[in-house]
Amino acid sequence: MTQPSDDKLRIWDAYWRDSRLYSAGPDSAPDIEAALDAHWSQLAAGLEEGAKVLDLACGNGAVGLVIARVSQEMAKSFAVTGIDAAEIDPSHFVIRHAALLKTIDFRARTRMEELPFEPNTFDAVFSQFGIEYSDMSKAASEVARVLKPRGQVVILALPATGEVVEQAKKRVKQSQHILTQTKLFDVALAVAQALHNVESSGGGRDTKQYLERFNGEVERAIAKFANTDSDLVMAMVIGLQRVFTDRKTTDIA
Repeated sequence: MTQPSDDKLRIWDAYWRDSRLYSAGPDSAPDIEAALDAHWSQLAAGLEEGAKVLDLACGNGAVGLVIARVSQEMAKSFAVTGIDAAEIDPSHFVIRHAALLKTIDFRARTRMEELPFEPNTFDAVFSQFGIEYSDMSKAASEVARVLKPRGQVVILALPATGEVVEQAKKRVKQSQHILTQTKLFDVALAVAQALHNVESSGGGRDTKQYLERFNGEVERAIAKFANTDSDLVMAMVIGLQRVFTDRKTTDIA
């Protein structure tokens, strides 16, 4: 895969400005999250005391967090480093794990194809759902360069085809429909402006009308994809509704 464009990097920047740990959906699937954590915990438990571990395309630190936790629980004093091409700041956004995340050396705007480390630095190199977004030939060469002799490499990667890809295609289709064939976001913006008017000046008599229009757009969007198994539409709706709920200080019903 070629290098990410500036537009793609900005998308990843925005994606990781959130409390999510995972990039492939486990935040809403506890069984998958538990299986992934168990996988990395087992690997970490087998590392030597003081091992240096590199997490490629670390995002908000899902893998590094597990390694750091095992290090703490087993008093193994691992040195964990996480790199990502995005502008990441895990301890700032994942507040619930901030203390442990601060023990990890995170390197933002760092590409797998150009690792800023000396040869033979790491005892283990791990990656979860990330290396497939790189120029894999160059990334592999860099991994080989920074890995110590007899070091281990463990990669979890998404396949080029299969259920995950098909689900992503469905979400792209839904996104395109919502953006081009509905007025969901236009009406949501009108609701937000009306709420602002209510809160700042006591005006905004049209707020209830805008909310009714918003609910109508929501119902049409949900009906359009009622028979699909993707949760994107509901995720968008819930997100927008949360914006209104979290900031509304005036009863406009």
